[in-house]
Amino acid sequence: MMSRLALAAVLLLTTLPCPSGAVEHVGKPHSEVPMVRDVTLDERGILKGRTSPDATIRFSREGHEQVLRSGPDGQFAAQILPGVYVVQVGDMSLVCRVWSNKTSPPCATEELVLQTTVVRGQNVRGHDHDILWCLDRWTIPAIIVAGVGAAIWAAADGNSAS
Repeated sequence: MMSRLALAAVLLLTTLPCPSGAVEHVGKPHSEVPMVRDVTLDERGILKGRTSPDATIRFSREGHEQVLRSGPDGQFAAQILPGVYVVQVGDMSLVCRVWSNKTSPPCATEELVLQTTVVRGQNVRGHDHDILWCLDRWTIPAIIVAGVGAAIWAAADGNSAS
């Protein structure tokens, strides 16, 4: 009986430390769909925005390019016409639909925020619970099955000994 109980305990404990699914992405995730933002011009036809301090911003449309720099606080303003632009800041580029303030959709923002670097200050799964991070949809049923199996095995072994 003791050897079967020890085997069941070993099987139960081997399911706990496995990091099943802890690392979900390997490499740099990317999307094939370009990011599109809707932005509204103010009543004077000026697009306002912010990005990194002293950054170079390029607005490209139909072969024409307008280049400007953000100020020391990251603010910028561009006198442009409504339309679809490719906006580039550093290594980042996105498609931007610029609307007049009278025709803009409800989802359009009044300021274009161009953030080139994102720093995330969390661990792999976004929480820190020492050993509990490995308790997922596969580990919990395995623990339950191992525990029930060990109990049945111990009960069956106890009945056969008498």
